[in-house]
Formats: sequence, structure tokens, C-alpha cells
Amino acid sequence: MLQTNTRYSLIRKRSAAYKVHVPINARDNQYVLAEFKITPALIESLLGKDNPTESYEYFYRYISNVFFNLCREMQFNNVNFVANNKLVRVRYSEEQQIIETIKQLIIFYNPAYHTGMRSFYDADIKAKKIELLFLATGNEIRDNAAGYHQKITKLLTEFARQIGLKPVAIKIKDHQHLTYDIFSAQKGEKKTKTHGFRDMAFRYHQQSMIVPPQRGSSTFAIASLPVNMALLTHFNIDMQSDNPFKPLYTQIALLFKKQAEHLGLCQLAMIADGSVPLVRQKNSSQMQPNGELLELSFDPLQHPQQFFTQWNNNHLADTIQLLFIATEEDMHRRGYGKFVNQLVAVITTLCGDLGYQPQQDPVILRFYQHLSYNMPNQ
Repeated sequence: MLQTNTRYSLIRKRSAAYKVHVPINARDNQYVLAEFKITPALIESLLGKDNPTESYEYFYRYISNVFFNLCREMQFNNVNFVANNKLVRVRYSEEQQIIETIKQLIIFYNPAYHTGMRSFYDADIKAKKIELLFLATGNEIRDNAAGYHQKITKLLTEFARQIGLKPVAIKIKDHQHLTYDIFSAQKGEKKTKTHGFRDMAFRYHQQSMIVPPQRGSSTFAIASLPVNMALLTHFNIDMQSDNPFKPLYTQIALLFKKQAEHLGLCQLAMIADGSVPLVRQKNSSQMQPNGELLELSFDPLQHPQQFFTQWNNNHLADTIQLLFIATEEDMHRRGYGKFVNQLVAVITTLCGDLGYQPQQDPVILRFYQHLSYNMPNQ
């Protein structure tokens, strides 16, 4: 009897390692981008062979009207037509707003109640591609994710037929985020929910949705550490010295790398210059600044330590971003629960070493899962 109880106890402990207790107020977000290239053949099919293309107003308006009409018919409540060669980013906010920069189109919304149909293009410029953006709405985002995705593919099949485009020319990118303060409990939010952080394709398969075998996926997390007065005091910054913030960034990077390596996390980055990280999967690992963006490429099949850093020794950032990129070895039992528990342990220890106060300092963790594939031809 004692041996049986011991065995069950070990099973429960191992199972607990793959589950994460996240605060009940953790936010789910999902948005889907469907993109296709603007080719001479597509332009000719819609404008005619001899139609001058000094302005693309009719071209963009025609395609967007087809898209928006189908969205109305199929009751999509928050959609966008984008053809401006900018990186589309989506973030939660109580106030719905759009911010455009040189490189980005940032959309803020609350899925519980924000709706709309918007277009973003310049009629005088031929964009490289058109992106159709679907923003999930409602309160059960994660539970309804597979159904929402399937509904989108149904719309896109009809959309492709109406504009004379082969479905395989459309690439679908499904983005899902989970966001929460890792110190929510210390701030009074005691209620939690259990999360397994299952792989997206596996989760969809369990809901009777089959994703094509030729697909791409990426999983990573970003923790945002506020740069506050307590942190500056902790490092005794000398503003009169050369490179005054070098000791701050260097020491945090060393602590971060050491603690992550101790728990077996091998693909990491630390960004402290305000750049927006753009994580890609490639056959080689590299970092490439691109204006306000920072392109980070990681090979999920590589397991040696990969650690990128980006900061300015003379510039004090508002936030230090710590990135954890999952490798294939970080997925256990079809999920990333153990990976998340490990990175949360790293952040918690690091915050303790840096003097953060869990009762008042927000340390936001955003967990990203991306899935992409080209639609199959019918």
C-alpha cells in the first residue's frame, strides 16, 4: 500500500510540473492574418490589361469590398484590410486606437466589446502584399480559437474564389497570446486557473480541426521588467561617468543568463533600447536591427546556448525585455507548461535579486504561440 501511494504521489508531482497556475485575470488574445502577394496577374485580372495603374484606389477598394461584404455575411465583428508594407501588431487596451509608425501598424482593442471594419492603404503605392486581419471578439477566446480559425478558412475560400485567386496563394498566420502579471497573487489576485500551454496544432486537432502538415510554428515568451528608481538605486548609477548604464545592463544580463542556463533554458535575448522584437524561425540564429524593429532568428532544432543582447550604454530604457524562445525539447506532453514554469522561476529569482517589490511592481509576462501555413487548394 505504501509503494502504491508513493507511486501515485510521484505521478502527481510529475504531472504538476507540466501545468501552470495563472491568475484568473490573465488575458487571452487571438488574431489571424491572411496574406497574399500583389502580383501583376492579380492586378490585370481586376483592372484589365490596358488599365493604367497610376492609382491603386480601385484595386484596393474592390478587394476590400469583397472582403468586408463576406465579413458582414459571416458575422465577423472586428476586421481590417491592410496594404501598407507595415508590421501589424495587436495589443489589449480598454481604449480602441490605432498607432502608425514608419515600420508598424499597432492596433489596440478589448475583445470583449470593440468592433469595427477599417482599411489601411495608400492608393498611390503598390504594396508588396495584402493582409486581411481578423481580431477575435468575445470572452472565451482560447476555448473558441479552433472554431474561429475554421470560420476564417471558410470565408477565405469564398474570398479567393470571388477575386480569382488560388487558395494556396493565401498564407494564414494564427497568433495567440496569454498575458498576466507574474506577481498577481502578491497584489491580491488569489484566484488562479490551470493552464497546460498545449501546442496549437495539437489543441486544434483535439477539437477536430486538422492543420496541414506543411506548417510553421513558434513559441516564445517575453517578460517586461520596469526600469524604476528602485532599480537605479540598487545599481548606484553614476550619471557623470562614461557609459553610465553599462553596469546596469551588463549585470542584469549576466544574472539572467546564469539563472536561465541553470534551468536548461538555452535560447534567450535581452532587449533594453526600446526596440520591438520580431522573432523568426530560421536555420541559423542571428540578430538584425531594422529601424524600430529588432529581428531575431532562432533555430528551434539547435540546443546550444543562444543569447542575444541589445542596449545603449548611454540611454536609459523604460523597460527591459527578457525573451525566452522555446525549442523542440521544451515541449513535453504536447504542451509548454514545464517551459513556462521554468521561465517564471527565472524571472521570479531575478526580480528578487534586483530588489523588485512584488506587491507593487508590475512584471508582465506575455506568452506567444504562432501557427502558419498556406491554404490547400480545394
